[in-house]
Amino acid sequence: MRGRLLATFGIFASLLGIGLFLFTRHNSQPSESPRMLQAFLTALSTAGPADSVEPQYLEATDGTGLAYYAYIPHQPPLAQLLFYHGGGAHSAAGYLHLATRLRDRHQISTILVDIRGHGASKGTKGDAPSVAQVWEDVRSFVQHFRRQQPDVPFFVGGHSSGAGLTLNYATWEKRDAVQGYVLLAPQLGRLSQTARSSDEINTFVTVRTWVFVLSAMTGGRLFGNTPAVFFNYPAGLLANDPGMTGVLTRNMAIAITPHAPQEQFAQLDRPFGLWIGSEDELFLPEAVIGYRDLAPPHLQGPSESAILPNERHLGILLGTHDPIGRWLKEQANGD
Repeated sequence: MRGRLLATFGIFASLLGIGLFLFTRHNSQPSESPRMLQAFLTALSTAGPADSVEPQYLEATDGTGLAYYAYIPHQPPLAQLLFYHGGGAHSAAGYLHLATRLRDRHQISTILVDIRGHGASKGTKGDAPSVAQVWEDVRSFVQHFRRQQPDVPFFVGGHSSGAGLTLNYATWEKRDAVQGYVLLAPQLGRLSQTARSSDEINTFVTVRTWVFVLSAMTGGRLFGNTPAVFFNYPAGLLANDPGMTGVLTRNMAIAITPHAPQEQFAQLDRPFGLWIGSEDELFLPEAVIGYRDLAPPHLQGPSESAILPNERHLGILLGTHDPIGRWLKEQANGD
């Protein structure tokens, strides 16, 4: 219980990255924005076009409509990738270039999903009926798309806390098996000892610690739907971008935060690709990459890990389609 409680706080670093990106989009004085965001916006301005597709909906097991954005190649896909955004964000906040390029350059069907309570998905903002419901949502998508194309290798992945959600799903006992996992600049939780220290995190995020404490004391039976994490966005930001989520409840925070990352990597039963930028502002690249060594020996060969030169926490969304696409195709071909 104590480990799960402490691990929850590791989410804040990853949420800072996406949340501050959204802040910059609406800030009339860009010069006051953090340097990490200026670098991303500069890269975004020269990244070329990305397709914007209309959301479709999948009904979750509890009846909630979950939004997804399907990037399907014209030719038969070589692989399928279900990909999750960071907590508090949504698929349209920086992820469209990755999906477009995986589709067009690597012939990979890429499905961007808005986590329930985020983006265009339904449900109470930033909340989930239970921790497991978020993982059940992932399984619903896996089952849905595998039924459509059962012969196409299927992968699950995410960026930042979306990668944290992926690791939680990958080690959930009720998961449906997939071909492998993609972990991009993952937030692995406080216990992982991968986060850089930053004063920005402390000022951007407000935490109701008592919610986590009391919920843990009741075994998660109480206070699960209580708002626990607050993003200190400027006035009017949420109104300008309704897809953004300014509050997370205890259930949502726990669902997307690895509770025991060392043990979870040791439990993995499928290959994974693990990438982080050398200039990541939120996480220590060498510490993150070191988690590959914790995976079972039989996964060391087919798995891949790399520190990508000059890439940052957000900018990596624009520059990692080639290593991800190449690895996915290798796995799909059994190489």
